[in-house]
Amino acid sequence: MYKKIICIIIILAIVFPLLPTTGFATGYVKEIDAEFSNMEIQVEGKKISNHKEPFIYNDDIWVPLKDLGRGLGLNVKFNKNKKSIFLDSKGKLKKNIDKSTTSYQRGYEIETKENIKHDLEDEIDILEYGKNFRKTEDYIKKSKVRNIKVYFGDVKIYLDKKSLDFEGFMYNDDIYVPIDSISPYLYITPTYKSEVNLLYIDANGILVKNKDYSSFDNLLGFREGQNYLLDIQLAQLEKRKEIVGSLKIPYKKLTTAKDLENYLNNYLYKLNDIPMKLEITSHYGNWIYLDIDFSSSRIRNWDKLQRRDVENWIWDIYSAILSLYNEDTSIYGAIRNPYYSKYSHSSRKNYVTFDTKNSDLYFDFTNSGLKKDSNINPVYLAEILEKNLNKYNNIKFEYDVETNGDDIYITTYSDSNDFANGHIYTKMGYLKRLNWEIKKMHPDLEVNGKIVFPNDKYEPIKFNLKDNRIRSVDLLKETEEYLNTRYGFFSYGRYDFGLKYTIHEEGLDNFRIIVEGDFSVSDEQWISAGETGKQILTDKVQNAIDCCASIWNTNVSTEIVDKNQVPLRQ
Repeated sequence: MYKKIICIIIILAIVFPLLPTTGFATGYVKEIDAEFSNMEIQVEGKKISNHKEPFIYNDDIWVPLKDLGRGLGLNVKFNKNKKSIFLDSKGKLKKNIDKSTTSYQRGYEIETKENIKHDLEDEIDILEYGKNFRKTEDYIKKSKVRNIKVYFGDVKIYLDKKSLDFEGFMYNDDIYVPIDSISPYLYITPTYKSEVNLLYIDANGILVKNKDYSSFDNLLGFREGQNYLLDIQLAQLEKRKEIVGSLKIPYKKLTTAKDLENYLNNYLYKLNDIPMKLEITSHYGNWIYLDIDFSSSRIRNWDKLQRRDVENWIWDIYSAILSLYNEDTSIYGAIRNPYYSKYSHSSRKNYVTFDTKNSDLYFDFTNSGLKKDSNINPVYLAEILEKNLNKYNNIKFEYDVETNGDDIYITTYSDSNDFANGHIYTKMGYLKRLNWEIKKMHPDLEVNGKIVFPNDKYEPIKFNLKDNRIRSVDLLKETEEYLNTRYGFFSYGRYDFGLKYTIHEEGLDNFRIIVEGDFSVSDEQWISAGETGKQILTDKVQNAIDCCASIWNTNVSTEIVDKNQVPLRQ
């Protein structure tokens, strides 16, 4: 019996290590395809010397954390056996963060606006010249995909003794992390400049002093100026894109009435195939009088026109004036009967007169000889939309218009699913253009409709156009998601706070946003944040309000509450 027991023990001792067991280690090695391009890392314009190569994986830029920490002046300790890295800011984050949070937030906003600016410039280049001029293709040619083995799982990252909760992996004797994941903890603003294959790190004066600014106040003043200038540039680019996209004419900022007259006669002088002469005969305040005439040899061409042809042409002229000259301008004037002098006092002198009232154009065709357009022609409306708005943001659209009594329903078909995945600004920009094109033909028309995508997995976007206002439950929900992603958190010291935004419509011109924190006013973290924390919260919510107001062109009020619905600030 004793020998039998010994045999069993020996057999178990041999077999047991071969059996599958549940271990305590959670790490594992995985092969991934990473995109390498000899990308350089700079901090405040200074290259990090001898840094390991960053790469792109899953659309994120992964950076070596030891080298990044060294470039930011952090103390770095790397324990390869424990798969851990310890970053020490030497008190800089705790000491500086209260003073410089606004500088960091402005830097982040500026980076976002710079990206939007570059995208707009690319879109305008494509519209004007058929191509964009940023040389991102040079980077694409240089990048190479390599299959590498990395260690995932139980990799630990600590900053000032606090564990950071996001994924990294070990590779090339370092811990790599996505730059967008680590940047909020270090209060840095990363920018990838593809045209020169450079990852530029702006430290916002926190971990690394900005050599050009002696204090946080100076740096913040500079950032505020950058922010203001970018707002102006973005507004100008939006105008330019609208002009180039809708009217197919070059953008030019016009400062005098004479410049405007010359421009109109160079680019908008044809009504269908009739050459017209446009003259600004009077100009006072924001009002401009346009005297328009054409040769009597073109009378037969005039008789072939429809009223909507004339209206569309005058609307194009008005759109150009608002975008290129002065957005507050109102116009009035006439298209003259070519057999009458502009000095004539005859009641039959003008074929058509037009006037501006509340940003709408009103026409009088009494003497024109042109037949009055009958009820809304859905086929014609679809044709005009496909002519004037067949492409937006380099995506093609087709239209189907249905009528039922006075009700109009428009289905727009996007030829790309990229539009479904596009930015909320792009989608609202398209609907604003659609509203503008419809309004030119039928100012008082109410339209319901939907945008349909090629892939059935994307739900149509439903919308309503009424009284020059755009409404869409689908895009309102998407705006909420954008606000929660973009403005849904803020930090104070070592504490992170979450925010949830809910938008409520209060009539056509007013929204109310309820902002709910994931914390209580009685929490120790919130109490320790004090007035500084409240100011950071206020700034964050104000940015969200400004964003929502710019998207929907509406008034926005807000209420901020904690997780127990206790009001924080109105």
